Amino acid sequence: MKKNMTLTVVLLVLVAVIAIVGFVQKSDVQKKLDEATAQIATLTQDAEAKVAEAESKTAQAESMIAEADSKAAEAKAELAAYKTEVQTKASELRDQIASLTDQTPAPEDKYGFGLVTRIGSVAEATAEEAGAAQVDTTVCALVLDAEGKIKSANWDMQQTMIQFSAEGKPVDLPEALLTRLEKGPDSEPAEDAASSDWSAQVAAFAEYVKGKTVEEALNMPVVEREEDQAVIPDVEELKESVTIAVGDLLEALRKAAENAK
Repeated sequence: MKKNMTLTVVLLVLVAVIAIVGFVQKSDVQKKLDEATAQIATLTQDAEAKVAEAESKTAQAESMIAEADSKAAEAKAELAAYKTEVQTKASELRDQIASLTDQTPAPEDKYGFGLVTRIGSVAEATAEEAGAAQVDTTVCALVLDAEGKIKSANWDMQQTMIQFSAEGKPVDLPEALLTRLEKGPDSEPAEDAASSDWSAQVAAFAEYVKGKTVEEALNMPVVEREEDQAVIPDVEELKESVTIAVGDLLEALRKAAENAK
C-alpha cells in the first residue's frame, strides 16, 4: 500500500513537472511568437516607409523629367527661332555680298563719264515779272564690261535757274543747287505729266539699256514729240515706263562711252 502511494506521488510529481515544462515551453514559444510579430510589424513599417520614400522620389523624378521636357521644348523653340534668325541674316548678308559683287569693279571693266549742258529756257524781265534763265546739265556714269556691253548706266540732271530783275540784278537766288535725283519725285511739277517721277523713268531706261552695246542703245527707235520736239523712245516695252525726253540722256551716254577707260 505504501508502495502504491509512493508510486502515485511520483507519477503526480512527474505529471506536474511535465505540465510545468510544457507551460514554460509554451511561454517561450509565445514570447518568441510575440517577438517575431513585433519584428514583422517593424519590418512592415520600415518597408512601408521605404515604399513611401520611393514613391516620393519617383514623384520628384517625374516632376524633374517633366520640367526637363519643358525646358527642352523651350530650348528647341529658342534654337529654331535662332536658326531662323541666323538664316535670315545669312540671306541678307548673301544679298549684300551679291550686290557688292555686282558693283565691284572687275579688272576688265571700263568706266566713263559724260556731260551735256544746254540752255533750258530764257525769259526776259519786265516791270511786273522777273526774268529767268535756266541751264540744264545731264550727266551719265557708265560701266562697260569686257565685251563692250553696258554693265550699268546712271543718269542725273542739274537744272539751274537764275531769276533777275529788269535791271539785270539777281532775284531770289537758290540756297542750294540740287539735282533731280536729289530733289526726288515730290519736286516734279504736277502739270508736267510727261516728266513726272523723272527718277523712276530714268531707272527704267537704265534697266532697258543694261546688257546692250552703246551702239545698240544709241540706235534705239525714237520718235520726236510734236509739241516740244523732244526725242522719246519708240520701244514697246518702254511705252508706259519712259515718257520723258531721252535725247540728252543718249548724248551723255555717247560721251561717257568715248571717255570710257
